[in-house]
Amino acid sequence: MTPDQGTAVVSGALSMIGLTYAEYLAAKGFDLVLIAAHRASLNMLASDLTTRTRRAVEVFVSDDATDMADAAAKIDLDASVSLVIEITEERRHLSFDSEPPDLSADHGEACQAITRAAIQKFLSSGTGLAVYQAGVVITSSDSVDRHIWSVM
Repeated sequence: MTPDQGTAVVSGALSMIGLTYAEYLAAKGFDLVLIAAHRASLNMLASDLTTRTRRAVEVFVSDDATDMADAAAKIDLDASVSLVIEITEERRHLSFDSEPPDLSADHGEACQAITRAAIQKFLSSGTGLAVYQAGVVITSSDSVDRHIWSVM
């Protein structure tokens, strides 16, 4: 079994990139918190990853305001959370002002709440903060969705 690396949060876990991160991080010894819009698919992914990697996997639904508030609280309060990855499939501006987000607004605002919780946690811990933002272009000769679900 791979040594424990702490807990990684992957928001957008059912996207192609999110699935890849979840697989990689679990294989490297991270327990996971997975966030996406579809609970049934998240539960199937969590079960599969737990069986194959023996890592703990917890799921939160991004369209559920209570789940998102619980996920933000977990990031804030769980000392094992050491990495947060937010996968977005939309172009939007992220602002990190002092106002708390309305978690019931929409998926974009909910994901921003996850990123904000992570930034506040890591800044307050005194251990430092690294933020990486990247754009990805995916090309395919066929439906990208067909490729995403064929790996599960």
